[in-house]
Amino acid sequence: MPERIRRSKFIKGEGRSVIINNPYDNVDKSNFDKVEAHKRICQQLTETYKCKNHDYGDAYAITRKEHANAILFRIFDKYNRLKTLLSGAEQKVVDESIKDTLMDIANYCIMELIEMEVDELGSE
Repeated sequence: MPERIRRSKFIKGEGRSVIINNPYDNVDKSNFDKVEAHKRICQQLTETYKCKNHDYGDAYAITRKEHANAILFRIFDKYNRLKTLLSGAEQKVVDESIKDTLMDIANYCIMELIEMEVDELGSE
């Protein structure tokens, strides 16, 4: 079974989210490599995708079959979530950070690219 995802944890009273495990603990801050950072983030995206697909099933592909523009719905939802988080407004749902939301947006874009490839393979 896939390892569970650790989302951001809210620190009450400070009005912000923090990451449980700091992903920068093992990063040489004096010699930050953006290509390595990209690779690490992509690995996190893959693990998140794997865990969520396990929990939700292939829900995005199913939704996309019913609604050709499903990507627009998902991105719009996350865009609105990001806008709210960036505004600093009080949050009732406190386990999703700005970084979590950006990761979700990136994964939705990748899922759309995957479904486009599935479509292309099916039309050959």
